[in-house]
Amino acid sequence: MDPKFEKYRDSFIKEMNSKLEVLKEFVPQLKEKSDGRESSAKKTGPAPPLPEDDSSNMKVTVEEIYRAYHSIKGTAAFMGCSDISELIRPLEKYLYQIRALMSEGKDIQEAIARVEISSGQDGREKILGSLRELANLLSQSIVDLERLVKKV
Repeated sequence: MDPKFEKYRDSFIKEMNSKLEVLKEFVPQLKEKSDGRESSAKKTGPAPPLPEDDSSNMKVTVEEIYRAYHSIKGTAAFMGCSDISELIRPLEKYLYQIRALMSEGKDIQEAIARVEISSGQDGREKILGSLRELANLLSQSIVDLERLVKKV
């Protein structure tokens, strides 16, 4: 953390924890949907598109997750916590693109399949390919974020 912002440390940690709670609320919803779709696909072939009400709920879920990551990244960067903002940057970009495709009427699975995410230190792009992989990636990022916030 930038030393000039040390007096805001407690507020920063409180804000980070608040955003982590949002993520802990919404990310499991992605996992739940992916589990249901995958078990259905095993029984009947490829998973069908989500019903309209589920699709709307998924748009809200993705929007809330995106906003939380966007806020975390921006606040962390402002406070000089580059390790946190760098962790979040590729996820935020990825979620932004998924959100844009969903606003064009794409199903979340189709959006995920079209967007590449930077993977690891090498910066290579890859396609996650499934809602489950997205949910797992976001779940791991929550663990990593909690660890980094504790270091602040």
